[in-house]
Order: sequence, then C-alpha cells, then structure tokens
Amino acid sequence: MRRIFCETLGTELHLPDNLERVISFSPAVTETLFLLGAGEKIAGVSAFCARLSEARRKKVLGSYNTVEKKVLTEIKPDIIFTTTGYQRDFAARLGKDFPYLCC
Repeated sequence: MRRIFCETLGTELHLPDNLERVISFSPAVTETLFLLGAGEKIAGVSAFCARLSEARRKKVLGSYNTVEKKVLTEIKPDIIFTTTGYQRDFAARLGKDFPYLCC
C-alpha cells in the first residue's frame, strides 16, 4: 500500500501498489495518464475527456460534476481523479461515498 495526500479534499489516500482501475473526471488528468502510458488502466472518464481519440473509447460515467454512482460502484476503481476549483464540491460529494479513492 502507498499513502498519498489528496490536496483537493485534504485527506490521505491508501492506494494499492498496482492501480488497475483508474477513473478520471479531469480532461487534463486523462490526457496525462495517456501520455504516461497508463491509458489501459483508465476504466472511465467524464464526457469532457474527449480530446484524445483513445479517451473517447473509454466508458463515460458522467460530466464534469455528475456521475452515475451505480456504474462507478460496479467498476470498483482504485482511484478517482478530479481537479480543484470547480470540481471541489463534486470531489467532496464523491469522497463521502468513496472516502479512500477520491483525489
């Protein structure tokens, strides 16, 4: 297990050593994951994560501040990425249902 600090929520996350199911609600994070060669780990994205053609082939779970919680629960993500600013309230809501995953 790895521990990281989540600035968005001010919490500490405990992550498995090998992340297999990553969710990204941030277009910038999604693009960065693909650029780092981790695109195959992305299990879902927001509707706005569409700049890269590879991202458009991923399962869309919601928009920039909404999510289909049932589908998210079924995916069983290892980590959920959001951003600060506009998505802070969204991250806080997600953090209530997924307290150790949302960053």
